[in-house]
Amino acid sequence: MAKAKTIRVAQIEELGRALDALPKRPREAVGKEDAIRILARKIAEAQAKGHDLAAIVALFQDRGIAVSESVLRAHLRPKKRPIAKEVTAPKIEVDKAKNVQRDSAGDSGTFVAKEKV
Repeated sequence: MAKAKTIRVAQIEELGRALDALPKRPREAVGKEDAIRILARKIAEAQAKGHDLAAIVALFQDRGIAVSESVLRAHLRPKKRPIAKEVTAPKIEVDKAKNVQRDSAGDSGTFVAKEKV
């Protein structure tokens, strides 16, 4: 079978309809982080009833899920938003003897000769 170099729009539309028609597949298994995220509200409700993390960890472990208090605490903590870095303009130095501007960062390697006044 030869490889097609282009794809017809009709093929793309047909594929889109086929993808839309796929039924939702239930997840058979999830990772520890996803399990904690899914159960986060119920864990918070248990804590509101007076149960500490040690008791909740015991429930996990009784059901064969190895988890520690620190892992629960880390995944239940709200995610921190990344801090935006402050962007500053590069400092421009003027070499008066040569009448040349130079980028102080030094990584651009660009020199601009200034016209003498």
